[in-house]
This record gives sequence, C-alpha cells and structure tokens, in this order.
Amino acid sequence: MRVTLQHETRGHIPDDLGRYMFSAAFARCFGRAPKLMEFPEILQPAHKNRGSGDFADRFRTQVAKRPSTTVTSHISKDGHYFRRAFR
Repeated sequence: MRVTLQHETRGHIPDDLGRYMFSAAFARCFGRAPKLMEFPEILQPAHKNRGSGDFADRFRTQVAKRPSTTVTSHISKDGHYFRRAFR
C-alpha cells in the first residue's frame, strides 16, 4: 500500500474563512449557494475582476442533501469552490 506521510494541507487566506462561513450559512438558509454579489460588502474580495461576473460562484457551497457539482481537475486553483454547508 502506498501512503503519504506527514502531509499538510494548504492553508486558507484568513479573509476567506469569513466568506466560507457566510456561504455555508446562506446555503443552509436558502438551499443554494450565494453568488458573489450577494455577499455583504465587508466580505467582498479585493480582486480587480470581482465585478466582471466571470467568477460569480467563486465561493460556491455544496448544499447538504443535494447532488454536488462536478469536481474539476484543477482544484488547486479553484479551492474555494468545494465547501460544504453542514447541517
């Protein structure tokens, strides 16, 4: 059996943790993940392209008891996309 020892996961940007919490709470209340423009202004990222609409589901939450979205192969760049709303 092949194993990886002493593996450490990638850390999170501290500001993103609040966004993850908001996204999970929103999904739990509304049964869907929020679009970026539904986040409060204080949680909006300072990205230059945030208003373009190209990344509106950047912090998508997988909603409990619903089918998950497709997991893409480049998860290292889309790591925000795979958060789950817990019950």
